[in-house]
Amino acid sequence: MKFSAYIIATSLLLGSVTSAYANAYDSISVYAIEKSHGSIATESNTAYVKTYNITISNLSDTEADLSKICLKAYSAENKELRLDTVDANLVTGFLKKGQPATGTAIFASHDDIISKPVIVKLSDNCNFVRISR
Repeated sequence: MKFSAYIIATSLLLGSVTSAYANAYDSISVYAIEKSHGSIATESNTAYVKTYNITISNLSDTEADLSKICLKAYSAENKELRLDTVDANLVTGFLKKGQPATGTAIFASHDDIISKPVIVKLSDNCNFVRISR
């Protein structure tokens, strides 16, 4: 049942792809499956976390530069959650047409809004500093 829903959703996305893209990430799909949720606590701080298995697929004919985009998660109330940890292969390198990148992403929040449904999207408005090695 879940697999059928994925196929239908992917088909709908593919049907809506056009040849001109307004953003660097318009031609990339994100499939996010919740893996786990939990909390982190110290004596003075708490945070709620949610972990996702992520698959990013390039739907266009040109390579997609993953270093120009980032993952973002939003609550049903459209509150952005902080990206805590992400596998490097989801945010570095290039994706060829039809090529998927898979990995894990962890989002965090100081309130329990993260316990409700969350949607994971791509954005080219990334507010973080990349560290090159």
